Amino acid sequence: MSTQSLASRWAGNSAFRNFPRYAGAAVVLTALLVIASWYAHWSRVLQMVPGSAPMQYNTALCFVFLGAGLLLLTLRRPRAALLAAALSAGLAGLTLLEYLGHWDLGIDELFHKPFFEAQTAYPGRMSPLAAVCFTFMGAAVALCGTRRPSARRITAAAALSCVAGVIAFVALLGFAAGIEPAYSWGSYSAMAVNTALVFIVVSTGVIGWSWQLAARINTNFLRWLPLVGSVTLMAMVTVVAAVNVTELKAAAAWRRHTIQVVLRAQAFEENITDTQRGIRGYVTLADAGALASYRAGLALEPQMFSELTDLTSDNAAQQRRLERLAAAVQELFAYDRRTLDTYEKAGADAVRVLDATGESRRLYGDARNTIREFSQEEEQLLFVRDASEKADTVSAGRLLIFGSLLAAALLIVANVMVGREMRHRQRVEVERERLIDELRRALEEVKSLSGMIPICGWCKSIRSDEGYWQSVEQYVREHTDVTFTHGICPTCAEKFKAEALAAAKAP
Repeated sequence: MSTQSLASRWAGNSAFRNFPRYAGAAVVLTALLVIASWYAHWSRVLQMVPGSAPMQYNTALCFVFLGAGLLLLTLRRPRAALLAAALSAGLAGLTLLEYLGHWDLGIDELFHKPFFEAQTAYPGRMSPLAAVCFTFMGAAVALCGTRRPSARRITAAAALSCVAGVIAFVALLGFAAGIEPAYSWGSYSAMAVNTALVFIVVSTGVIGWSWQLAARINTNFLRWLPLVGSVTLMAMVTVVAAVNVTELKAAAAWRRHTIQVVLRAQAFEENITDTQRGIRGYVTLADAGALASYRAGLALEPQMFSELTDLTSDNAAQQRRLERLAAAVQELFAYDRRTLDTYEKAGADAVRVLDATGESRRLYGDARNTIREFSQEEEQLLFVRDASEKADTVSAGRLLIFGSLLAAALLIVANVMVGREMRHRQRVEVERERLIDELRRALEEVKSLSGMIPICGWCKSIRSDEGYWQSVEQYVREHTDVTFTHGICPTCAEKFKAEALAAAKAP
């Protein structure tokens, strides 16, 4: 069965005819529920998954316009549908301009200020993925609302709806597989789960309406939808994979950075330990080499501390630990200076009396514990980043495999549909050629009996093209498929009956 005949068959189904209307109404009601949830603080409605991005107020408002546009199409109000689609696409287009130009046009919180934020770069702003989908869907509804729908416009509307539906489907797939780039581009706002679901509903509704329009004008676009879906899916998988690879590179860079911080912290701790060994060796053994080691470590400490400060400038918690470390190290070195002064003035015995207070061990312990706490925090960050990097790698692999398999399946479906359509066209062409041949033969037969035919005025014999005389029956039988059966007409029957009776009465 061809896709065209399938469309004609489904066009008579009441559920199929009413689906676009039901889809438009469902989208409008869902969006109104979300808008009411923003006023009533129903976060459970706004967030289908705890911790995920909510459907923003402007997103719900665009869905109201878009669903109303689809509903108005089914009610034969194309002008009103075009206006609703323009409002939806216009608001989404302004949001895209904000992202592209890094502007704030003041539309994100124009109608309502959100009472909470989650996975949102800018309060109240819809995700760029949602803005792209609204732009495509608004154009699709506008194309369906033209007064004279053509095959190209209907096909374009179905293709745009298919693209938006695939984008939403990939976002849902990203939610399920934990692949953030599938529903969030970089640091921008993420698409909500309920937003993706509503996009799938409205895109399916517009495709259904386009299908009905195509059946009315005897055109077909279904064979192109799997191809459009496959291309869009491959493009989305490519984009997500590229973003994921970029994030993996960034994660690897952060991993190297964290390792560098850990090594610098260990070197700083070793330097502090070496200084304490050096000063103890000098004040107890009068070792001049130990004193030189102490002074070298003391001179190296500011540089090493500055490196740690620069490497962790993006981490406020580590910066606070470094402030505590700096204070602990200053107290330790101040005690070292008192120890040196005591040794130079009173000798080693006075130093032993000073150390008996335990202040040296306490100050050294504070500095060492602080730098070890700093190192442990970096090691924990390294563990988290390693786990995140491995999870992203696994998720990216799953997305590539599943997306590629689904794209291949859509290509196979597209090939099967195109092949079926081609075979149907071939059968139609063969049937057309057969009918043409039959018509040509019929015309030739008619032509063979046209023109002037010489016939004998007495016996009614017909002269053929070769000059031979034939009976009417023989001539017609040779030039057509007609055969004769013999009978007698009423006039002749009366005539021959009278002659037969006269002959019977004669003596």
